[in-house]
Amino acid sequence: EGLSMNTFNGIFKQEMNDFLEQYDTLNHKIDTYIRVFRKLDDLLCEYHTTEKKLSRELVYRLEKSFDVRPYTFYTYMSDYRNFAKYLNNLGYEAYIPELSKKQSDYTPYIFSDDEWRRIIDAADNIKIRACPLYSLQMPVLVRMLYGCGMRVSEALNLRVRDIDLE
Repeated sequence: EGLSMNTFNGIFKQEMNDFLEQYDTLNHKIDTYIRVFRKLDDLLCEYHTTEKKLSRELVYRLEKSFDVRPYTFYTYMSDYRNFAKYLNNLGYEAYIPELSKKQSDYTPYIFSDDEWRRIIDAADNIKIRACPLYSLQMPVLVRMLYGCGMRVSEALNLRVRDIDLE
């Protein structure tokens, strides 16, 4: 998303860029921080904020500006809270709201028996030229997902030492 000193225009542009630079240096993901900072920066500019302070009212407006699902909202506000703590450590007054319990809005998709048959058939007949072993591994992976109820990441991280053949 191109991090530069021109990314933000409000009163906290330097602090936002410094914060992002620190997090980026530590290999933290900063994409959601950038989204939150853009919203916050827009509010600071819209209200012509000249005092280096994040009031409860401004944070309330920030919360209301997010038209996202509950899990994403929680993530955004967690990111804001981290920034507010950073500002407080620098000596600025930044309101830190309480976070409600994290709620997942994930809805799993349940494949029908017919869909599973077609998925297994596709895996059995896949031909991957780049790596012929993948053509052998794919049917095993799909059957592990189906038969063991594993998540994709669990199946991909499975190692021989994890299996008790007895």
